[in-house]
Amino acid sequence: TLVTWVKERKPFRSAVIPGGWVACSERMPDDTVDADGGATCYLVFYAEGRQPNGGSNVQVSNVTYLRRWHEGMITHWMPLPAAPQQEVK
Repeated sequence: TLVTWVKERKPFRSAVIPGGWVACSERMPDDTVDADGGATCYLVFYAEGRQPNGGSNVQVSNVTYLRRWHEGMITHWMPLPAAPQQEVK
């Protein structure tokens, strides 16, 4: 599940982990849009005590929000995993 997948990718192993968490202090994602025209979304990791509404440390955020509010709030980000493929019967 996504929760297990996220928990296995702790953001504290290194500044940039290939295919994993990236420290905001090292690099930010490009300001991009998805095929439907909406801002690209990423998994983000909030600093302890900085989670919106007291929620989880890991949430999904669009790139516009991430780039604007990362300082002091979001410490790491990573691309979302690929969508599951539908089985062909």
